[in-house]
Amino acid sequence: MAQYREELPKTIAVTCTDNDQVVEADLYSYHEGKHMDVILNTVRIRLVWQGRFYVGNMTGYEFTAPEPRKVVFKQHR
Repeated sequence: MAQYREELPKTIAVTCTDNDQVVEADLYSYHEGKHMDVILNTVRIRLVWQGRFYVGNMTGYEFTAPEPRKVVFKQHR
């Protein structure tokens, strides 16, 4: 029987809603449907699940990110 292994991306696109700028951030930790932590310019930002996307704030700016897409690998014996 084949087994499957899931991996998360190392980076994720994060949008600053104040200026519509999209930047790549390192995905630090992820808890599906709850929150994720990203590293943006050496600063860790907690993004909390809001039903459709993750939202967080840093220094007066709001950031949003979609749910990271998992890559599924089929492992053979």
